[in-house]
Amino acid sequence: AWAEFQQRCNSELVGKLGNFVYRCLSFIKNKGKMVMPAIKDLEQDDKEFLRETTLLVDEAAIAYANFHLRKSCQLLLEIAQKGNIYFDRKKPWLLIKDPANYQSLQNVLALCLECIKKIALVAAPLMPETAEKIWLMLGFTSDLAKANWDAVLRTALPAGQKLREPKILFRRVEDTEISEISGLQT
Repeated sequence: AWAEFQQRCNSELVGKLGNFVYRCLSFIKNKGKMVMPAIKDLEQDDKEFLRETTLLVDEAAIAYANFHLRKSCQLLLEIAQKGNIYFDRKKPWLLIKDPANYQSLQNVLALCLECIKKIALVAAPLMPETAEKIWLMLGFTSDLAKANWDAVLRTALPAGQKLREPKILFRRVEDTEISEISGLQT
């Protein structure tokens, strides 16, 4: 049971969710200004990414309303996975090399930040402290716990909003920690 806990923490929380948030914010920090880019002239796959992630958030709201926490957690990880796939498919590290791709790059980064906002929203009931850290990294000063779910989902991050320093959200669970816990259980 502890080995499964370790595997899930490391692959899902660290690998999917935490990695997506950190890699996007770090890319923005290392390659440009720490502000929310302006969205303009989205391509069809960008629109589809936005639509799919919004539908997952809507599903999570229904799951929470019906006290289906496991389903909510699965949807949270699915949003993060979609974000990772989108980031990898769009290859912002290549887009940045050609000035002709400027707006495409801005759109990719902005949509990744929108996805991160959705992650914070869906994570809030499950992991309030982590969700708040994400919310603050996106440059908000308000308290996410007091925000209106639908307003957060339906209101785009304002272009030009100053982002904060990216922080690692989760750390890997090491084999030695699992060995210690397992030893205490026997």
